[in-house]
Amino acid sequence: MSIGFINGLKKSLMTDAFYSPVNERVSLEDMANKYGIEVKTLHNALYDAYITAQIFQRQIWQLQGYGITTLGDLVCISKKGGDI
Repeated sequence: MSIGFINGLKKSLMTDAFYSPVNERVSLEDMANKYGIEVKTLHNALYDAYITAQIFQRQIWQLQGYGITTLGDLVCISKKGGDI
């Protein structure tokens, strides 16, 4: 995988920020709390990845509601900066 693809996918994980009524900066802890995910610690690479995966699992359902049903759709939205 190229670094560009990984960065694009990471950006896609923050799609909540683009579809929120207020477009503001959203932290990993904010997103975890929104989805009811317990956060025991932050800024630990393995645990942050675990929390991010849990958020992404919950976002999959939400993304489908926006018509984003494939990885290609998700990568496309990340390249557009969140605009569909």
